[in-house]
Amino acid sequence: MKFFLKKAISYFKQKIIYLKYKNTLPINPLHDDIYIVEFPKSGVTWLSFLLGTINLKINNLENHVTYYNHHKWVIDVHQVAGLKIQRHFSNTFIKSHSAFNPYYYFTIYLIRNPFDVMVSYYNFAISRYGYTKDFVSFVKDKNMGISAWVEHVKSWHHGKRHVQRIHFIRYEELKDNPERSLQDLYINLGITVSTDILHQSIADCDISKMQNTEAHYQTFNHNYIGGFVGSKGKLAKENILTDDIKKIIIKCAHHQILFFYPELLTLQDNDAVI
Repeated sequence: MKFFLKKAISYFKQKIIYLKYKNTLPINPLHDDIYIVEFPKSGVTWLSFLLGTINLKINNLENHVTYYNHHKWVIDVHQVAGLKIQRHFSNTFIKSHSAFNPYYYFTIYLIRNPFDVMVSYYNFAISRYGYTKDFVSFVKDKNMGISAWVEHVKSWHHGKRHVQRIHFIRYEELKDNPERSLQDLYINLGITVSTDILHQSIADCDISKMQNTEAHYQTFNHNYIGGFVGSKGKLAKENILTDDIKKIIIKCAHHQILFFYPELLTLQDNDAVI
């Protein structure tokens, strides 16, 4: 009797946990799905374009990833909650902004330095959400600011389930040497990708080409607010990221910066912050 009672309790505990994460999963999740996770504005759209393009080339398909269709090739989990997803390849990439999720067995975590994330997210909040406060108020915002970034990164950096596999990619390294970053990723995925495919995929996902496909989409959807890709028309980092705001960010995110971005612990004016 005790055995069955323990089994029943365990079952209901698992059910409660699942309900907590249900909206961050498609209705038909598979163990082998690969989740690309980021805190917002860390570069996941570009990485999604790259991985979707590589998948198409590996499978010898003539399709192209565009701004209109990119969620077909790399699914946005926040758009499909409660829906079944169609898998086009043997490896299905799903992008997500979820904090640590025990149901993401295979995860690629894309991290970007918090200075640039805060600037990019602030611009996004202004254009998409109508955010009207100043930059320092945004950085201190509990839902979008630096404390939210810290909690997101910390949740994945210190995830507790040993059965999960997490591959961290620094956005800056992906930007500086995309071929090397992608090679390292595909080695972990156990997938052989030729140098030619990598080179062509990187070229196909150049920011100017991504901007062109976004602009083409906007031409045929006048309700769409453009400018998602790139920095055109946005507030420049050098105009809003003051040393005082850098200090606020570093104070809040010190442990995460120390691990992932130790080079940021000295400000441009050479004042030690450690």
